Amino acid sequence: MTNVIHNTNYKVANDNMFLADNIKSVEVFKKAKNTMYSFFAPTGGKKDTYFKPHIYDLYEYGRIIDTESFVARAFNKKRSLMFKYGYELQSEDLKNAEYIHKRISEISYVSNMPFDLFLRETATNLITFHNAYVLKIRKKESSSGRVIRDGDTDIEPIAAYFNLPPETIQTKVNDAGVVVKYRQYVSPSKYREYSPDDIIHISYNKRTGFVMGTPPLEPVKDDILALRRIEESIETLIYKSLFPIIHVKVGTEKSPARRFPDGTTEVDKATKYLRQIEEAGGLVTNERVEIKAIGAESIALRVEGYLQHFKSRVFIGLGMSAIDFGEGDSTGRATGEVLSESLKESVMDYQATLGEYISFMLFKPLLVESGRYKAEYLIPENEMVWFKFGNLDVTGLMKIESHELNKMTQGAQDINETRKRFGLKQKSDEELKSMKEVQNYTGREKEAAKYAPKVAGPSGGSKSAPSKAKKSSNLTKSITKPKNQHSDSVEMRILDIMRSGSSMKNSRVYSLILDELNDIIGDYELLLIDNVFKDDLLVMASNNILDSYEKMKEEDFLDYISTCILSLLQDFA
Repeated sequence: MTNVIHNTNYKVANDNMFLADNIKSVEVFKKAKNTMYSFFAPTGGKKDTYFKPHIYDLYEYGRIIDTESFVARAFNKKRSLMFKYGYELQSEDLKNAEYIHKRISEISYVSNMPFDLFLRETATNLITFHNAYVLKIRKKESSSGRVIRDGDTDIEPIAAYFNLPPETIQTKVNDAGVVVKYRQYVSPSKYREYSPDDIIHISYNKRTGFVMGTPPLEPVKDDILALRRIEESIETLIYKSLFPIIHVKVGTEKSPARRFPDGTTEVDKATKYLRQIEEAGGLVTNERVEIKAIGAESIALRVEGYLQHFKSRVFIGLGMSAIDFGEGDSTGRATGEVLSESLKESVMDYQATLGEYISFMLFKPLLVESGRYKAEYLIPENEMVWFKFGNLDVTGLMKIESHELNKMTQGAQDINETRKRFGLKQKSDEELKSMKEVQNYTGREKEAAKYAPKVAGPSGGSKSAPSKAKKSSNLTKSITKPKNQHSDSVEMRILDIMRSGSSMKNSRVYSLILDELNDIIGDYELLLIDNVFKDDLLVMASNNILDSYEKMKEEDFLDYISTCILSLLQDFA
């Protein structure tokens, strides 16, 4: 570890002081060497002297993908799900986010490929082979990034990203299994070598000590080939059973087939007539000739069970179900949702892997080239630019968000903590104050007061309310203010809110009263709260309840809440 001066604005006050004793420095760390031995590396502290192909035959997997409809459909389905809800770049540092957007536009132009298509191509390689190789092209004239100084070497900025065909990649590794050289090999006269610094290897399901991720078709390949052989056998069986064998029996045991003077027999003549028969014709014989068509009848082997067994194994190996393929069966809706949930979880794992590689392997080097940071590990987490896919589990996301909102309204966390968990930008105090004003509808109170009913306080006074049928009024009153008050009544819940230290009292009281009104209105077929005027009345009633809490005894306050709800019901009925 060495100290390297990278920046200072220090001014020496005393000429006798040395500047080097007072400036700040940045620590540059050296990478640690992996002392592990790899399964596929040479021993004795040496490295490969020649390039080795992949330990798995990716060419064979490519042929399977091209010829097997189940496999091709499964991988296409996973890629479609991966990008179903899009993706976005997230960062608390607006400047860094804008810089990454700018560099992505430059890279798309220089590489002549939109970034979205580049991502989909990378995702395809990752899903189909569990390995994707991205080549970095560095060119100062084609990039706005800065040249990076690494010791005595100047590293030009990244200008473009390109995907390499995973099937063509060969490697040289050291005794720890670390790649020291890449080669794209097409033929003995057509290959190109690359430094590991210029290649980003994105892998999935990579076992420790292995150079590459285990391809998804490795465990299911034999089942796919067995299913194909069974299908070919069934095809042969169909052709055999489709055309029956015509058996002609000539003569009987007591009177066998005769031989004629010219040396021919009755069998020869029957064979001749059978060959000459027309396609829609027939034969007329006496009792000495019997014709029978021999087919599969009921003795044929029933292969449906074997076929379904191997098909199920292929589906399981691909991480799919019959419902995911659009194949209807007797599976119920609940079971189908569970099976589809398994597919979504698999795709979400792909999303997490690719998102991490893009954030750390693609975006971090670009941020260093912006000139704001001297090394990748010096980028603070809150200044990072993260690549995030849209969440596939919409139902689960809604439950999580509801839980976070509930914690906020109960005072367990504030708005900024909730926004952070939602992946949203933090708000300043001024912005939070403006949000609260909007939530409390303070700008509409004056307008609503012109039309709102006057609600009397505890000390007396009059209350003007529209004339309604006594039956409806009494019925409503019996619901909102029963004789036997329970601890879970709306009045007690509002009182608990007022006692708490929540900063969202107004919105919580509003929601409780609205739920109570909707329950009563739905039960007794009153009119729904469906216009802005009625909402204004509800807002003003909520504000009046909040203002009256400090001015009343709790018993009077509970009666006042019931009176307010009763007044609102009379206005809405």
